Amino acid sequence: MRHHSWTCEQWKFFQPPLLTCEPVLIEAGFLLSHEADPLFALLERGVIRIALDLQEEQADIRALMHCYRNRQYQYRGD
Repeated sequence: MRHHSWTCEQWKFFQPPLLTCEPVLIEAGFLLSHEADPLFALLERGVIRIALDLQEEQADIRALMHCYRNRQYQYRGD
């Protein structure tokens, strides 16, 4: 809950739908654990929309992954 107030304030600036992909939703559901119902409510209301079709976008995603393949992941832990 460390960033809850900031997050609530930022929601005021977003224009739905917010675009995402399945892996992001899975991770969010995992982090929310037993409280994932609000996440699904956002999907049902159209606030969040899945906007990535891997089959359709695979060439671009592959090219992007090649650009970053030698980078080391750095977790900031904020």
